[in-house]
Amino acid sequence: MSKLKKNTIIDSRSTIIIQCIKDYFKFDLMSPIGLKSRRRDIVEMRSIAYKLISINTNISLAKIGAYFDKDHATIRHGIFLCDDLIDFQKGFMQDYKAIKEACDKHISFFNNVDRKLDDSFYTDLKKSFVKEKIAELEKELLSLETEGNE
Repeated sequence: MSKLKKNTIIDSRSTIIIQCIKDYFKFDLMSPIGLKSRRRDIVEMRSIAYKLISINTNISLAKIGAYFDKDHATIRHGIFLCDDLIDFQKGFMQDYKAIKEACDKHISFFNNVDRKLDDSFYTDLKKSFVKEKIAELEKELLSLETEGNE
């Protein structure tokens, strides 16, 4: 499996999710301890990250795994673990909901900025296309006027 360099930012949405988890638990999930530890609380934090990143991005499980220095099967297992814990542990479900709400708020802001940038890009593109079309029509009109004057 080809691995990304550690701490490579693969997507801004995944960075937002990691930061929300860090703010909520007051623990850096991307530290060497956070990436390698088998402590239950840290494993649960990582499983939340896996699930939220897979929900909010189009990143493959293999790339998410490379980001966390894991393979895709570990990511898949972590997502299943997160689903099971949501169903059976009330405290975990509350943590997950709180983190998801924080992530959704930040990601929706990010999506709005993206949409506005896309809209302005397409507006500029339309303007340039219209300007080109007007220039072509002006040339054609000028050529017709010169033919009519002859």
